Amino acid sequence: LPGGHFSLHAHEKTGAVAGIPNYPGARMREDSGGNAVFEWSSNRDGKGADGIDKGFAVSAQDMITDDSVQQVADFYRKQLPNWLVTKDGHEVKMEFKDGGYKRIIAIEAKHDGTHIGVASFGQAAAN
Repeated sequence: LPGGHFSLHAHEKTGAVAGIPNYPGARMREDSGGNAVFEWSSNRDGKGADGIDKGFAVSAQDMITDDSVQQVADFYRKQLPNWLVTKDGHEVKMEFKDGGYKRIIAIEAKHDGTHIGVASFGQAAAN
């Protein structure tokens, strides 16, 4: 691409997103299409004239479990004690910011189970 380098990867396998552990026993949502990773760099090698990566990346995963929101939230609170809980109750959101990127976990009860959305976005080198 004249404006840089772009890549998009989608796959059906579950795997931890940017160091966020998978919830034990969770499965991919059948209608979610699996995990996705999007990466863009401002030039072909991903580095600017100063040698610093000028890119951006997003990775995401959508899972579901029969466990309650509270059980899932308790698991992530134990696994990730330094994360900020921004919502609590029937819908829990946790986030962590580090340098040029951010990671988010959203946990929500729906009619078919507890949905767990995991995402990481920011500088490509950080993801």
